[in-house]
Amino acid sequence: MAILLDTDALHPSERSAALQSVLTRATAPHALTLLGPAARIHARLEHWQLDPDVAVLRQTSSGIRHTRSERHARRDGPERVVFVLHEGSAGSYVHDGKTYPLRHGNLYVTDLNSCYSYLRLGYGTARIVQIERAALGLSAEQVQTAAVRLTESPFFNLLRAHIAELCDPDPRLDVGDRATAGVVTAHLASTMLQTVTVDGDMMRQPNDYLAERVLIFLRDNLDRSDLTAAEIASAHGVSTRYLFKQWSSCQTRTLARTLLRLRLEEASRLLSGSAGLPIETVAHRCGFGDTSTFDKHFRAEYKMTPSQYRRGGAYADADRKT
Repeated sequence: MAILLDTDALHPSERSAALQSVLTRATAPHALTLLGPAARIHARLEHWQLDPDVAVLRQTSSGIRHTRSERHARRDGPERVVFVLHEGSAGSYVHDGKTYPLRHGNLYVTDLNSCYSYLRLGYGTARIVQIERAALGLSAEQVQTAAVRLTESPFFNLLRAHIAELCDPDPRLDVGDRATAGVVTAHLASTMLQTVTVDGDMMRQPNDYLAERVLIFLRDNLDRSDLTAAEIASAHGVSTRYLFKQWSSCQTRTLARTLLRLRLEEASRLLSGSAGLPIETVAHRCGFGDTSTFDKHFRAEYKMTPSQYRRGGAYADADRKT
């Protein structure tokens, strides 16, 4: 991650203002105060842009208070939604006028154009993912409705674990992996919010979301050439037979064909956006054991070789789909 700010180089009297300035640019206009004895307040802010729609922030600091008031809300903020994994001491979170306790390891969500308050009394870390609301496919009202029901979603723990890993202090993602992580993160976040935006939707049982969870799992494991249906089923606590039965009841493609399609879509994206990435590397990242297998499937789908696609075939593919 790139370090946006480390206040240790600043005089204590300048630290809150410096962090507020940097965070306002990175998130939305709001008031910020670092808490504690003046000589001991500090903050470190790191940032990583996964793709145009998804950014990761990691904020470690002494006690802190963030407040976006009605006055701030008169100035439109960015059309983004922020997902905060709280790690640290106790505090409180105010959402739509209601106060909730901050709990270590819990996940909090808010639309950056809303009013909110976040107070952590002592040292801690916030692992933060920001996603453009358009990439989630939800309105600000839907996000705010879902924000107080997150734990009801069968995807809550999955997203929480994903953000914890994504915001690791030493993530090992290069440019191609970063873009893939952005797509997976936005899809998982959107799915979680959608399961708790409609009253009565949670009458469905977790296995009713099996297909959605499997799709997320597949996108997150595209580089695994050895991925099997038995392993996919085991990862979701069901038998292979049940997996196939549930999948066929709601999907038009077979599980194998879906996985192949996802691999090829990811390959086409990497070929279009990573000019310096060798074809062999693209093949392996997308779960093809060798380049000849990759070439065969790519030709069948796109009517050209991966090299031809990279040299301009993306335009031909766009024409083919319209």
